[in-house]
Amino acid sequence: MSYKEKFEGWDKISISDLLVAYRKAKADCFFDSNFPVTINFSEYEKHLSENLNKLLTNLKSCDGFKSLNYLLGSHRILPKKLISSPRKADCKKSHTHFSEPSRAFDYLIKTHNLVPEFRVIGDFPVDMHIISALWINTVGHKFDARLNKNNVYGARLRRIRDGDKAGDKSEKKRFHTSVIGSFQQYFQPYRSWRNDGLKAIRNGLQDEKGSIIAVSLDLKSYYHLLCPDFIASRDFQ
Repeated sequence: MSYKEKFEGWDKISISDLLVAYRKAKADCFFDSNFPVTINFSEYEKHLSENLNKLLTNLKSCDGFKSLNYLLGSHRILPKKLISSPRKADCKKSHTHFSEPSRAFDYLIKTHNLVPEFRVIGDFPVDMHIISALWINTVGHKFDARLNKNNVYGARLRRIRDGDKAGDKSEKKRFHTSVIGSFQQYFQPYRSWRNDGLKAIRNGLQDEKGSIIAVSLDLKSYYHLLCPDFIASRDFQ
């Protein structure tokens, strides 16, 4: 593919840049099961050329997206889980099951204290997803290239010749702009993370390096509280 990903200012952004970004964004959103946005892409694609040219005009006339407030979108509150605890100690000893869902829930309400938990999800227009993919194509892939593949497993970008045993492994692999989707599939990196962790524990025990503690955890409410300002920090860069 002759396309070269490079950001040289909003006035240099072309329709080709947006087409490649749209293709990436569409695939990324299609495989994201957290919040369905595929219908938005279906509507957007009915007038794809018109919509992309409109976005290109807006980006150039506004010198980026600082004044394009519609890109901020809104947020959705999605149910995450329902925590239940018995109101009486006797409830722990008994077990009651109702095949009818409404009756089962009524019984749960009467006998348990219920605490629902929710997840905050960004609900953005297609244009914002395109800009996000454009940032990955032109800038974000450079940050990803600096990460050590032996220490960082999740949400890694797809690169040319991934998995190729031949060639110089020390060479930086280019971000694969022509492949569908921006990120590697979840399962393979997860399996590598798990196997490498178990291997490190096993080696530590065999070498008798002392006590070993393995911690696997999720940070509560992490993503929607993470401020992206650090990306522009000189110290980070």
